[in-house]
Amino acid sequence: AHLLENTGPGVIQLDGRGRIVDANDRAREFLRADNSLFDAGGSLFARPSANDAVLQGLLARALPPFGGQGTSGSMVLRNAPGHNPMELHVHPVGRLEAYMRAWPVAALVLVADAREGRTVIPPDLVAESLGLTEAESRVAVMLAEGKSVADIAKSTERGISTIRTHVQRIFRKSKVNRQADLVRLVLSIAEDSRRML
Repeated sequence: AHLLENTGPGVIQLDGRGRIVDANDRAREFLRADNSLFDAGGSLFARPSANDAVLQGLLARALPPFGGQGTSGSMVLRNAPGHNPMELHVHPVGRLEAYMRAWPVAALVLVADAREGRTVIPPDLVAESLGLTEAESRVAVMLAEGKSVADIAKSTERGISTIRTHVQRIFRKSKVNRQADLVRLVLSIAEDSRRML
């Protein structure tokens, strides 16, 4: 619920079947703007068909059947002339909670105008706010930016198991147990930092 109050990127919550559960005001603006991202019958689609194929692939990987572990992914939607391109970041939420229906949200879709000034997430501020090491704060920031564990491992030249260990420590230190909660925390730190400038 707190993530939906975010005024930066658009946030769309999806259930295990990919249906829209809720969205913040910014996401609703994107969906109503008749751009390349739209809601049809409670599900997300993109125009043209090439964009939609990529989007549906991201959603399928984030929301595998039978409660399997989903993976994050990102894409850029190139819009019609006169409309800015949009960045989409799809994050799965804890598989067990979503599968057992204890938590109705199975994935988050973050939507941002690719040409707007990006919210810079300062790793040192995240480290200080959450009591993380430098390495852990970099991983937390990259997760909030939409990168998967595999992407982070590749960009930091570390093993996937090392990054997963960092994620487990981040969860323990920040007292969260879902990636969505961590993303919310990091984005709120960035938003608070931006407001203070």
